[in-house]
Amino acid sequence: SFENFYKLIETTPSEQYGYLETQANKFAGHLLVPRDLLEQKLDKELRKACEKINLNDFDKTLLKSYIANPLSKKFGVSNESMEIILSEFNIFKNSK
Repeated sequence: SFENFYKLIETTPSEQYGYLETQANKFAGHLLVPRDLLEQKLDKELRKACEKINLNDFDKTLLKSYIANPLSKKFGVSNESMEIILSEFNIFKNSK
């Protein structure tokens, strides 16, 4: 029931809830975002970004957020899910 679900959310420690939320975002990413198609779209978005900014001088965390926005819309997932997915790619490896 909704009441049981709400009680579960209210009684789950925030650290554990954060972990569960991250796992849900990872699952959504693997289910809804095919990696081969993402690689194509990511390459296109990075080329667009190169026209506006020097990627080598740009903070990787900010770049990941910047790129995640249009990609999340294309794949119908949250920005958070897309940022988690993008963390798998080497260009974003050192970002948080």
